Amino acid sequence: AEEKRLEEERLAKEEEERRLREEEEEKRRQEEEIRQQEIQKEKDKWGPWYDMHCHCPELTLLIINRFPQCGKDIELPNRPFHFVFEIEEKDKKYNIQVSYLQEEILVIPCSSDESGHCKFSCTGDSLTDVLNGTTSIGVALMMGQLLPKSGIDNLSLFSEGFDFSIPIEELKEYSELSKPSS
Repeated sequence: AEEKRLEEERLAKEEEERRLREEEEEKRRQEEEIRQQEIQKEKDKWGPWYDMHCHCPELTLLIINRFPQCGKDIELPNRPFHFVFEIEEKDKKYNIQVSYLQEEILVIPCSSDESGHCKFSCTGDSLTDVLNGTTSIGVALMMGQLLPKSGIDNLSLFSEGFDFSIPIEELKEYSELSKPSS
């Protein structure tokens, strides 16, 4: 009888441990599902800018806001007209294309082989200083903080086309910018 009671206790204890393990596993699965949903929400919010935003959120906000905010309506040889930036940020490289379309300025991530009408190479910090208006385009070019890689004959169009001394307006997230203005 004693042996039977001990066997039942052992089985009950094993059953309780199994139930606790299953509950713990279910809890972990739910937490992982919530984490994946949050990541997906961020991916939806940032669209093509998600990777860059994860790595350098402040720079991403400046890029997607300041180019459209500070672009001036200038005479260009043709539209669309594309400026391409190869940005080195910490241990990663990002490529963006700033395009003068007919009525607007569009900023998008692009591939590293995109050439555009004028291509620059810079660090994230140098571009941040230019976009913040703390370093003028002319000074950044003279100091080698913005390095022209191609389209040197179009350099002046970049200087004429953007005025980053304009005070920074509210910086909006990508999902807010991509909504049509009402």
